[in-house]
Amino acid sequence: MRADGTCSGRNCARTKRAKSKRKDPEKAAAEGVQRRLGRLARHRDGSEEGSGEENDSEIKAALNERFATCAFTIQGVPMDADPSAIAAAVDDLTFAEDVDSQALEAAQAELLAPRDRIRHELAWFPEADNDQQSEARQALANGDTSALLDVRLATGGLARINLGMALLPVRQRDVDFQRAIMMDFLQWETQTTRDRIDEARLRGRGTASSAEHIDAALADYRRDVARTMAQRLSRTREGRDLLAQQIEQSRAEIRACTIPMLEAIANEYGALADAKLQNLRAKIAEAICVLKAQSRDPAKVTLIITTLNLWSQWRTPKQKLEEARGLDDPLSAELFGEIRELAITLSNEHKPFDESLRLGRALKHAFAAVPSLKQRVEDDLTTLMGNVLLKRLEEVVIVAAQDLRGFGREINNAGMGAETGGAVGKVCAVFEELIDVKPQADPPFEIMHELMMAIAKAHAGGAHPCARRAGRRG
Repeated sequence: MRADGTCSGRNCARTKRAKSKRKDPEKAAAEGVQRRLGRLARHRDGSEEGSGEENDSEIKAALNERFATCAFTIQGVPMDADPSAIAAAVDDLTFAEDVDSQALEAAQAELLAPRDRIRHELAWFPEADNDQQSEARQALANGDTSALLDVRLATGGLARINLGMALLPVRQRDVDFQRAIMMDFLQWETQTTRDRIDEARLRGRGTASSAEHIDAALADYRRDVARTMAQRLSRTREGRDLLAQQIEQSRAEIRACTIPMLEAIANEYGALADAKLQNLRAKIAEAICVLKAQSRDPAKVTLIITTLNLWSQWRTPKQKLEEARGLDDPLSAELFGEIRELAITLSNEHKPFDESLRLGRALKHAFAAVPSLKQRVEDDLTTLMGNVLLKRLEEVVIVAAQDLRGFGREINNAGMGAETGGAVGKVCAVFEELIDVKPQADPPFEIMHELMMAIAKAHAGGAHPCARRAGRRG
């Protein structure tokens, strides 16, 4: 504490955590469980060293977040613990500092009840042996990410998934790690998990749950894992792109049995993304209304394009999922129609050619993953962009025709090409873009031929029809 009454460094951090605990009792209780586990682990190792740096404490809290309410974490027993081992653990922990007796008793009761125990078995490490469970528990208590990674690589199935989920908060920007966790989930063999749970219960002289009850528990836990993964992936563009890529690869590279896992993540992601997408959609709708009333507003076109780009980032995973099913994403088709109509209206009625072209290119980029729109993007927008570019070519040729001698000098000095700059560069740039869009169209070549003929006549004192039209307009 400084003389002026403010805090600094570690004391300030402790003050913030204390306030946070007062505001969130559940979080405070979870952190209390984590501290007790750490003290118990140090006691068993014969070490009572300090907790270390503040960032170490944050890592420990992040790693233990997923296991704070797991009975095997609270009691510190393996999955095959029998009633006597559970009772012994309770007796041991009762004398631990700051023990939460109610949480301890609740954990004991749920581990002794076959129907309640399954939830904790799924939340722990079913495919890990007792030594691996002990190593993982020690790594969690110490905040040792390296040791936790080693245990994860040595296990499989749900144990590997749960260890990966614990590590996600401290590796949330690691796209390769996120991809690995997703593949673990997609390839999870639930029957193997059920077998390992049954084996652990048999060793612990426990009673097996009914198949119906285990199926329901597995379905609930699958949704929980999918929801957590969706939350993590939705936080970054890299995560959203990863989900879209994984869905795109599903038909070719992932076994059919993994599709329900992928759909579970995508559906949870869709529920999380709905609010964001609705907000972006409202911004686009507002800008469309303004443009229809006041067409020449490039800022509104830019707003639509940038908002559509962000909308597409959030919606692409859903587009890919529907594409994998052979279906169209209905929201994408609806939005595509609205923006396409605006682009056509701007082109036909108001003639802001640049704005129409920008919207056309944005549509082509944003809806490439919607099956029925692919051909429309290629056909309708090619026609739209071709018409707009043809009109632009006519306009730049009319401008060039106002000074045919100067245009000819530019050609003599720098040649023909979009890179030459000046009037020649503008004409050539539009011509080349138009030919890329409609390579078989005759009008662009006819316009350019007429322009070249006019340049030749200009030196003989003739006048180009484009120049006469320009004079009448001017």
